[in-house]
Amino acid sequence: MDAGKMPQSSSAALILAITASIAGYWGLGEAHHSFFASPNEAMAVAMYWTRCALDLMDYAWRTSTPDFETIQTSIVLVFLLYHLEGFSPKLRHIHGTAIMKARDIGLHITDSAQAKRPEETREQIIDAEMRRRVWWHLASTDWSMSLAGSQHEGTYTVQRKHMQVNRPRNITDEDLATKAADFSRPPEETTANSYYLLRIRLAEVCREAADLLWDIYVGQDPEQIDYDRVTLLDSRFSGLLDGLPKALKLEHLNEHALKPEGVTAPQLMKQSYFTYLTIETRRSKIHLPYLLRAERDPRYEQSRTQCLASARNVLALRHILPHEQSQIGGPVILIGVLHHFFCAIVVLVMDLCVNKAAGNEEDRKLEVQEACKILENARERFGAANTFLESLMTVLRKHGVRFLRDSTASHPNPSTENRTAVTSNSVQPPIQSNGLQDVNDPFSDPLNFDNLWQSYFDMGSQIDPQSWNDIFNDLDMRLDP
Repeated sequence: MDAGKMPQSSSAALILAITASIAGYWGLGEAHHSFFASPNEAMAVAMYWTRCALDLMDYAWRTSTPDFETIQTSIVLVFLLYHLEGFSPKLRHIHGTAIMKARDIGLHITDSAQAKRPEETREQIIDAEMRRRVWWHLASTDWSMSLAGSQHEGTYTVQRKHMQVNRPRNITDEDLATKAADFSRPPEETTANSYYLLRIRLAEVCREAADLLWDIYVGQDPEQIDYDRVTLLDSRFSGLLDGLPKALKLEHLNEHALKPEGVTAPQLMKQSYFTYLTIETRRSKIHLPYLLRAERDPRYEQSRTQCLASARNVLALRHILPHEQSQIGGPVILIGVLHHFFCAIVVLVMDLCVNKAAGNEEDRKLEVQEACKILENARERFGAANTFLESLMTVLRKHGVRFLRDSTASHPNPSTENRTAVTSNSVQPPIQSNGLQDVNDPFSDPLNFDNLWQSYFDMGSQIDPQSWNDIFNDLDMRLDP
């Protein structure tokens, strides 16, 4: 620019995406010292730079051949938007387009016999490794997103048989700059790249889990599925946890001697945290259809036990991270984290409603109320906290689940007439004839958590498992902002 030349659109977009990401985390309050006057100012700038990066990226894709920088820009923006918006339609569009453009420049056939490039010079070695890392990042993100809910549940874009790309190597940055093209450290040796290799292995299990859930929710009744598929996938998730590098295990995070070179302690903490969150949330998903059937079929009690254990493990993580206070006094909580917590709360609520014979009902109610404080504490900073609660409320109404206002009263099952009244798609609370909301209605105040959860606890439990499948499908479809 100093020379009077126009910069490449893709390079400018990448710089804007990186600066937007930095500003976004300042906006969330992660940094106590920033260049901005307030977190709100930082967030406003982050969103402006994000829009600029998107505009430049779109211009580059429409007017020139796709290049490596535009795909890297997509990866940075997807990560930022995930923590600001969740799995939004915008995020899915950017990610899907990045996969298509990556194919346009041949990333998916980096190591095929026809497209294999020489790896003789240092520049060639680095280029080949970067191509592998970027492609595998896109593929693993695609497979992990296949279990993120919404109408995309159980679907993914990248097919394993339609790619010929070697895995990234377990090497340090110094290794990449100095070692031969075939050099790799032993898998058990922790490097800055260990987390990303683990992310790939986790995504491969998620891909198999997505195939299972597709069969369950779209193809067949869960009871017609070979239950061995569920137990095998569960063992694979368990194996991932057991095989975590020691530096990424929660119990060893304070052992600084284990920290790999090139990774800060906060980075390592977050890598470990998101690994546990993702594994346990996805693990609970494969068991949920069988948790709903455990009371009437003892074969599935194992699924109920593991589904609840995974949900509780997710909720227990709220005591571990974030470990620092934000600029504005509260802990740093991201939308992506709230999504995991919300899914765990849904598991507890469903078990409470369906598995009445399990006993300890009062303790289970208290457990849900305690977990709900996560959303209550986040509601002032994130509208999604209220949206999550409203989505659960709305789909339960839609499917005819009763909400009782007096927990001490005895209520018969709702009649067909009453059921029609509560299956409205409206998310608004009942309105009195004078146009005001009924102050006695538990839903008149969307932030009245005590009344809200009491109405969940009192809902009728005589609902067939397929109806619960429909409820959870609808619930997932509402998680996109």
